[in-house]
Amino acid sequence: MRVVGWQVLVVQGVVAVLFGVLAMARPVSTGLSLVVLWGVFALVDGVMALVGAFSAPGGLARGVLVAIGVLSLLAALVALFNPVYAAVTLTWVLGLWLVVRGLLEGYAALTVTGGTPRWLRVLGAVFLVVAGILFMANPGRAALGIAVWLGLFALLAGITLVVAGLAVRALPGSSQGPLGTPPAPPAPPAMPA
Repeated sequence: MRVVGWQVLVVQGVVAVLFGVLAMARPVSTGLSLVVLWGVFALVDGVMALVGAFSAPGGLARGVLVAIGVLSLLAALVALFNPVYAAVTLTWVLGLWLVVRGLLEGYAALTVTGGTPRWLRVLGAVFLVVAGILFMANPGRAALGIAVWLGLFALLAGITLVVAGLAVRALPGSSQGPLGTPPAPPAPPAMPA
C-alpha cells in the first residue's frame, strides 16, 4: 500500500487555496471557464453518441443515440460560443430543479410518516423552493454565487490539506518522500583531493 507523502498533501492544498482565492476574486471568469469545460464535455459526449449510433443495430437504440448526440452537440455549441447565455440557462434550469425538488420534498414531508421530524422536512422543502425561485429570478447573480461558493469550498479544502500535510510531517517516522517512497540515502562524503 502506498501512502501519500506529506509533500503531496501540502502541494494539493496550496493549489486548492490558489484556485479558491482566484475563483472568489474572479467569479465571472470561474463560471465561464466551468461552462466552457462543460461544453467540451458535451461536445465529446455528442460525438461519442453519434459514433455509437452508427454501430448500434438500428431501430430505437440508434434513434435514441442520434437524438442524444444531436442534443449534446447543440448544447456544446451554445456553451462554447456563448458561455454567458449557457451559464444563465444552466442556472435557470438548476433553479427550476430546486423548485420541483422542494415541492416533491414538501409533498413527501406532509404525506410520509416516520424518520426525520416532519417540521424539518417541511423547512428543508421551503428552503429548496425559495432557493430555486431566487435562482430563476436572477440567474446571473446565482451563477456568480455558485462560483464564489465553489471558491470558498476549494479554499477551505486547501487549508485542510495543508494542515493535514504538516500534521503528517510532524509524525514520527514521516521522513518518507512523495507517495510513500523512502528518502534517498545520503550521498557518501567527498574524498579529499
